[in-house]
Amino acid sequence: MTESSMGLPEVHILRANVRAPRAGVDVGQARVGVAFSDPDGLLASPWKTLKRNASSNQDVRLLARELKARNVCRVYVGLPRSLKGNDTASTEMAWEYADILNNLLNSPSSDLAAPHDPQAGSPTPASDVVIPVFMIDERLSTVSAHKTLRENGIDSRKHRAIIDQAAAVNILQQALEMESAQQRIPGDFVPFPESAPGLPEAPEAKDPSL
Repeated sequence: MTESSMGLPEVHILRANVRAPRAGVDVGQARVGVAFSDPDGLLASPWKTLKRNASSNQDVRLLARELKARNVCRVYVGLPRSLKGNDTASTEMAWEYADILNNLLNSPSSDLAAPHDPQAGSPTPASDVVIPVFMIDERLSTVSAHKTLRENGIDSRKHRAIIDQAAAVNILQQALEMESAQQRIPGDFVPFPESAPGLPEAPEAKDPSL
């Protein structure tokens, strides 16, 4: 089996070239911004800001249900690093969030039946289609988001309510443009859970005496 450039077996980029939305996620300690693309992967648009709840992960569950409901083909989670490219506490937080989301999306044992936000629509049961999650360098996404909001004439006092969504849009738009320019899926692949549906079972060990 050949391996793709991002370490994900090519056979498991299940819908890499399918016409389907992508998602962008900006993870913060208090809030999580979310954006979605059109099915052709051309333009990122804001969806909403979720209140982060690290104790129950209810926000991650709500997001996982929405990703399933929209039938996204992959998710890009922003990976914050210092300007010098070093890992920070925020980097670790983003990886932890991505791991939780990955397990909710791709583990048969995940439970997406928790109480949901009525605005997000009805919860969708986990399917047999895996949804790959990728980490995208976002060290300047928030700075760019503030700049974009200012250029659109939005008062800086109103930025707080929508800055996370704007950052998610920047993360996703960056990924979409990299997809188009490089003709591949960018970012660092978050490994599937070992029990993810659609992954091949390990071959049975052969008896050496035969």
